[in-house]
Amino acid sequence: MTAPALETEAMMAERRPHGELKSRLVQMLWDAGEPLTAKALRARFESDEHVPTLQTFLTVLERLRKSGVVERELAPSGEYVFAPTRSESSEAVERMLGELMKSSDRTDVLLGFAGGLDEKDLDTLRSALRARRSTE
Repeated sequence: MTAPALETEAMMAERRPHGELKSRLVQMLWDAGEPLTAKALRARFESDEHVPTLQTFLTVLERLRKSGVVERELAPSGEYVFAPTRSESSEAVERMLGELMKSSDRTDVLLGFAGGLDEKDLDTLRSALRARRSTE
């Protein structure tokens, strides 16, 4: 194998799976609970892993902004800070409903979901259903 081919193979081995950096950045913003700069996000990466360049962070954050996942604001420091547009729980609800809507047997999906819940989660679900019925 030629030297350039070996370099390309090594670079591919270091690459993250498609979408992993996007998901990780959004998760980091949710965990932070406050808007962060690209530099602050980059600083939160583990020191023992391959850390993408600041430009890569800015590119991914801009793509997330254009798709409506994060918002960008100019901070007093002159740097842009980024924050998620939706909460983590809202995003989870959207994914769960999306999966439910894809199914041809929604009853089976709901029963399977409820069957996988522990008692505490079942109590929460029961309370939510009671509250919904009382407002109808």
